[in-house]
Amino acid sequence: MPDIYKAFLSYSHAVDGQFAPALQRALQRLTKPWYRRRALRVFRDETSLAADSRLWSSIQAALASSESFILLASPRAAESRWVSDEIEYWLEHKDPARLLIALTDGEIAWDPRAGDFDWERTNAVPRVLAKTFAEEPHYVDFRWARTRKQLTLRDPEFRDRVADLAAPLHGRPKDELVGDDIRQHRRTIVLVCCMIAALTILLLAVGSLARGLTSQRNSARLQRDRANSQALAAEARLNLERRPALALWQSLQALRYSDTVEAESSLLAAVQHDPRITAFLPGTGSVASVAFNHDGRVLAGAQGDTIVLWDRRSRRPLGQPLRGHDKPVNMIAFSPDGKLVASASNDGTVILWDLERRRPIGKPLAGHTAAVTSVAFSPDGRFIVSGGGDGGMVLWDAQRRSLLGPFLGDTGQVTGLAFGREGRLLGSAGQDGRIRLWDVERRQLIGVLSRDPGSGTSVAIAPDGRTLAAGSTDGSVQIWDVGVESWRARACAVIEPLARVQPTAPFSESDHDRICG
Repeated sequence: MPDIYKAFLSYSHAVDGQFAPALQRALQRLTKPWYRRRALRVFRDETSLAADSRLWSSIQAALASSESFILLASPRAAESRWVSDEIEYWLEHKDPARLLIALTDGEIAWDPRAGDFDWERTNAVPRVLAKTFAEEPHYVDFRWARTRKQLTLRDPEFRDRVADLAAPLHGRPKDELVGDDIRQHRRTIVLVCCMIAALTILLLAVGSLARGLTSQRNSARLQRDRANSQALAAEARLNLERRPALALWQSLQALRYSDTVEAESSLLAAVQHDPRITAFLPGTGSVASVAFNHDGRVLAGAQGDTIVLWDRRSRRPLGQPLRGHDKPVNMIAFSPDGKLVASASNDGTVILWDLERRRPIGKPLAGHTAAVTSVAFSPDGRFIVSGGGDGGMVLWDAQRRSLLGPFLGDTGQVTGLAFGREGRLLGSAGQDGRIRLWDVERRQLIGVLSRDPGSGTSVAIAPDGRTLAAGSTDGSVQIWDVGVESWRARACAVIEPLARVQPTAPFSESDHDRICG
């Protein structure tokens, strides 16, 4: 069997459990070139044996494949059965001259006349070594080192004692071995310094390249940001008349990209375009409808399928958006006391929201077969009216959240709703361009104010209950007098001449006087 190990360490674990690993490391590292794992292999049971049920067979195999035997001599080792068995095997199968002794504790004495150990004074080696050596063996005294906690080759004394043991293992003189170890150490230091210098040069080169690439990247970013800034500034100029809010936002964004002359110029133009604009509230999408509460402190906006509430003074959102619709919200309305919000959505429902608890009140109000396009509260907050894309208008009890019934009469797709002052009159705007007046109690059509196709985009009734305003697609606003007294005056002005010249008319002059006064 070829020798695998240069040496086999035999010792007492109780005494040399810490010293044996240190000696093994030192023997394996002495004269070790930097590119090799170790200078030689040393067997020690705790590092070399794998888990096996045949312990003694494994030890025998290790002994058979070792060139030398190193005994860590101590009184406990001399009493150990395992150490004695290992020595007996070595003496039976190997050269006794290759048995080296390292004294770690106790005493070793030689009797020249007997040609053997003086067993009266020797207590560190087993009796199995009696008559083994023809002359006094040279042993290395490590008793001074056994109790030290840190043992490395940097310790000159320890290094010298390790060299005494390593020289016969390497088959070289001790001084040559030590000199070779010093040269190896110097070569390693030089190599490490060269590697450090090479890594430093490489790092400097990489750093220089990285700085160059970073500079190029920053330059490209600056050019890109300047181009984006100039492009946004140009778009802001184009949107200044039609969409001043967008123009102002684009100007600010252009300035964030880069402080270019074009960005500053567009921002100045946007700010000076309409000095009445005081703020823009942040949002996440298009705003389909806005509404103030009763005291004007809270502003609600419909953004997609959510409702966002802002504090008008701080211009900050009030909590999380209200979410409950499946499709976009078309219109929102506050109750007169500001405690409720009604929202009309493309999902065909109206939801009542409790603003204090920030959650829906009951189930959604479902009375339309298509999208709900408008909604309004009565002045006393008792009723809600909703208009839809199906052309229908529905009256709801706001407190009970119950359906009171649809409005009867000629209807079209509803785009706007407004109650009169006492809640008995309702105005509606339709996509067909008609402005309609309704009797709320009877839910019947009273009359049509306009059949102009350009009218009917929106409708509002003044607090006095007499004036109705209607928006139109041509940019104008129509103003109507819808007070009951004014209707009576116009009617009397028409029937007065008829009553005087046509006695056979269905109304007489006395009827005229009684009605018109």
